[in-house]
Amino acid sequence: MFPGWKEQKREQFRKAAAPYDAARNEIWNREIAALGEKEFHRRLNAVSAHQIGQTGPSGFEDWQWRLDLEIMQRAFELGRLEDQARR
Repeated sequence: MFPGWKEQKREQFRKAAAPYDAARNEIWNREIAALGEKEFHRRLNAVSAHQIGQTGPSGFEDWQWRLDLEIMQRAFELGRLEDQARR
């Protein structure tokens, strides 16, 4: 019905998602370097299992919350820098 509309929306989403993806990779790589890959994935899996109701609280929910907050803050910074560079 609207040629090119879906592709335009996808491109807008990709641009909006890029700072989040970069921030997530940056924060996760930092955590992996600090904890080691096995421990990092063990914590993520424990939090995920609790979130879907397979287990009780893992004790890592605060760790996950901190990571999510840092990712969002960093994504905001990266997005703002990207916007400033375009001007």
